[in-house]
Amino acid sequence: MLADRFMQEIKGGDLYYEGLVEPHELRESSRDALDFLLSELRRHAAAGSAKPPVASDLDFPHRVGVRRARQGVEGQKLTAAIHLDFGLLWSHLLWLAKQGDALTLAVHVQHVWTAVDSFAGRIHSAFMDERVLMAEKKSMSKQSFVALLLSDDPEPPELTARASTALSIPVDSRLWVAAAPITNDESLRSFAEQLRRQERHAYSHTWGVCTVVFWSAPPTDGAALLGVPEGWRCSADAAALAHVACGIAPLHLGLQGVRHAARVACEIALVLPPNFAGPAAMSDVWSLMAGAGLRTRMPQFIDSVLQSVDALSEPERHHLLMTVRTYSRTGDISRTAATLFCHRNTVMKRLRRFKKLTGLDMSVPEDAAQALIALADRSL
Repeated sequence: MLADRFMQEIKGGDLYYEGLVEPHELRESSRDALDFLLSELRRHAAAGSAKPPVASDLDFPHRVGVRRARQGVEGQKLTAAIHLDFGLLWSHLLWLAKQGDALTLAVHVQHVWTAVDSFAGRIHSAFMDERVLMAEKKSMSKQSFVALLLSDDPEPPELTARASTALSIPVDSRLWVAAAPITNDESLRSFAEQLRRQERHAYSHTWGVCTVVFWSAPPTDGAALLGVPEGWRCSADAAALAHVACGIAPLHLGLQGVRHAARVACEIALVLPPNFAGPAAMSDVWSLMAGAGLRTRMPQFIDSVLQSVDALSEPERHHLLMTVRTYSRTGDISRTAATLFCHRNTVMKRLRRFKKLTGLDMSVPEDAAQALIALADRSL
């Protein structure tokens, strides 16, 4: 009878349980719960007697809590539903009581509440423990797929589809990938956490000596940005990325490209000078990477330029390099002069000086490329 009344109170499970638990299971578990509570009350009442009643099924609250967690019931609603049992039990005890039982009821009301509250607490504790385990398993599962996507091992044909489901990222989704050395990855990890707080799909993974983060591009980051070296500057995430120290690969399409994009992002991140601020794209480091390769294979190609520049005094070297780099970005004497706050004749004089020292004419594209590669790792 009490179980039936409980089912009426929760509208057959629509209230609190929202249809997540089948009505027949809910009625059976409510009957067992009320039986458990009555056993607890009998145990309280018989405390100190020679023959206490048989102990309750102590594992019952744990089983209920675990099952409700797996069924997706909300913790607060579960606890609220269980606390309805106090009202049911107390009103039934009042109905059973005779006129002379008022004192007995008053003495034992605390036992009724303690039994119900303790029961609810044990269920909630088991419920929360199970939710934590479920979350850990889910997180481990996602991280396993992230690790597999970034692995150098051959991908099983079904991996991408399974990873797509686990990570909630469509197979052909547009993705950004960024990386930072693990010794300097705080800003990148904070950025990833910020995306997750916004319920964006963002995943972090330690990959060699780098931390890699990839995330779904905002819907406004259209196909026009795909493969563009500095496409991230036009991304809706550009403002949030502005102060994140990392290398970032061009926007790419699909989970299958994550490994290649991560490798690009890591290569960018690992060649950045220590004082480089904010994200860096391929266009920021191509000369550094080219210079590193040439220095290994053809050091004379680099040294022929550096020896002349390094022999200058610090002030002249600084102004000469600043002028060369600024001119290489503009290709225009007047714009270079405006950027450096000097006269255009000063710019031309410095460029002629550079040509005399190195033999490289910055107005000639081939010479300019050689100069930029040779001077890539020289600080101003």
